Amino acid sequence: AFVWMFTYPLIALFLLGTKLGALLSLALWSLVCIVFVFGDTVSFFTVYRSDLSIRLAAVYIIIFLFSYTIEKVRSIIRGRLEAMNLEIEKTVETVREQSFALVQTNKGLQQEIAERKRMEKALRSSENFLDDVIESIQDGINVLDPDLTIRHTNNIMKRWYRDQLPLEGKKCFVCYQNRAQPCDPCPSLRCLETGKAERNIVSGVPGGAVEWVELYSFPIKDKENNEITGVVEFVRDITERRKVEQAMKDSEERYRSLVENTMEGYFICEIP
Repeated sequence: AFVWMFTYPLIALFLLGTKLGALLSLALWSLVCIVFVFGDTVSFFTVYRSDLSIRLAAVYIIIFLFSYTIEKVRSIIRGRLEAMNLEIEKTVETVREQSFALVQTNKGLQQEIAERKRMEKALRSSENFLDDVIESIQDGINVLDPDLTIRHTNNIMKRWYRDQLPLEGKKCFVCYQNRAQPCDPCPSLRCLETGKAERNIVSGVPGGAVEWVELYSFPIKDKENNEITGVVEFVRDITERRKVEQAMKDSEERYRSLVENTMEGYFICEIP
């Protein structure tokens, strides 16, 4: 009976918790105290010596306090563990949500990268097609910025002005005319001012293979605001044509001089 009584607080507090277990343990201790106090007056109570009663009550209180302390500490630890588990669950849920968002973002980035690669491929294909078209033209093609800086040329221009390579990034009047200032007259400057196509016969680089060119200038306009963003020059080598024209002019001059200086009369008639 004593062993069971001493183990009761341990079992009650462990199974029922600190509140209910403490109430039942104190209730048992109260019954024990009643037995010890009224044992000699009630016939069916066992009579215990006073020193034994005091030791039993003291030991019970010590065991109760020890059991209560252990159970209280266990409850605190359990509460903290539950709080930590709840926090861990929240963290796991947050990580899961962030992981899902990251997966979605990654999918979006992959789609965007694929779309960008597709657009880059289409752009390269368009640029290659445009380059092929420009290079297939057997006359010179020159693309200028509004400040007359060469933006792009085809291989014809590079072959005509090979001594000035590279052409891109330089001023057109520097590469093509060896001048420090723009030409006067300049069809490209007029094109930038009027926004219309302009034309001029322009001399080539002195001592170069191309002595005369026929230069057409066309404006490049922004589709949104119609602002002129550059000039496309179409350059045709007319050196041979100019030589033929000059030869014909010289022949006519010689013929006219011969006719005017002759000492004999002449006439021209048409035979029907």
